[in-house]
Amino acid sequence: MAHILKNDLLEVHIDLPYENYNFSRFDWTGQISKVAYKGQSLTGVESVDEEDLGKEGKGLFNEFGIDQPIGFKETEIGDWFIKIGIGWLRKTNEVYQFDKTYHIQPANFEVEGSEENLFLTCDCPPINGYAFYLKKEIKLLDGSFRIGYSLKNTGKKPLITNEYTHNFMQFDQASVDQDYALKLPFQINQKAFEAGINPEKVLYKNDQGLGFQTTPSSVFFFDHLAGQNPVDAKWALEHADKKIGLSETGCFQTSKVNLWGTDQLISPELFFDINLKAGEQVKWVREYQIYELGVK
Repeated sequence: MAHILKNDLLEVHIDLPYENYNFSRFDWTGQISKVAYKGQSLTGVESVDEEDLGKEGKGLFNEFGIDQPIGFKETEIGDWFIKIGIGWLRKTNEVYQFDKTYHIQPANFEVEGSEENLFLTCDCPPINGYAFYLKKEIKLLDGSFRIGYSLKNTGKKPLITNEYTHNFMQFDQASVDQDYALKLPFQINQKAFEAGINPEKVLYKNDQGLGFQTTPSSVFFFDHLAGQNPVDAKWALEHADKKIGLSETGCFQTSKVNLWGTDQLISPELFFDINLKAGEQVKWVREYQIYELGVK
């Protein structure tokens, strides 16, 4: 069963390691499968196809190394490489594919929690000189919750990668349409917007961020919305009819902001760069704030 953090305003449902999701992509340490505010769901599911259960994302699922996991390139076919937050994966092809099924040797997981917070650790033994110790705390606050990360390089070789959260946002099961607005603290890069996947030009940019002309007919995607320059790690999604908004704020600057979505989901993604020598450790925080529109 999911571990539930709950107060008078919020419910945060967290799948524990080995529960429900068991695929080789997203971090197993504290997958937030659902967020609800005053009983209203704020998150959705990547796919409702029963064949995809246990493989697809939902809620707020984070991932390390979407482009290429640490050590993948130098690993021989049939040998193992690490995927932070999961453990060892067996290499079966020359080019890494995040949606491909890889055989998993899970790392060692520990969990300790209460009604207000949940601590999870992932301790991965060394393979080919790479190893890590990941610790995560998910803490419930008034009208918000915070995810704290701590990653230590326990191997001999450097850990160079990135981490982001795939935010599968859907307010009260509402389809994506003109009621949604994505607010960004930077001017959208024109070239990135023009090069993005924008079916029928459903999305448009304005001074505050992005809006929707109508419901998209297919998947939309934008890469490096802010260009290559570092910007504050923050976004806010609002729904005019539901009178609700949700923001994510990272304690870091990011040079990569992506946006993915469908007719049902909107996923802004803030990437955090990681470069750790042997023995080094890094900490970062993501905080999610829920608020009602028109309420001060």
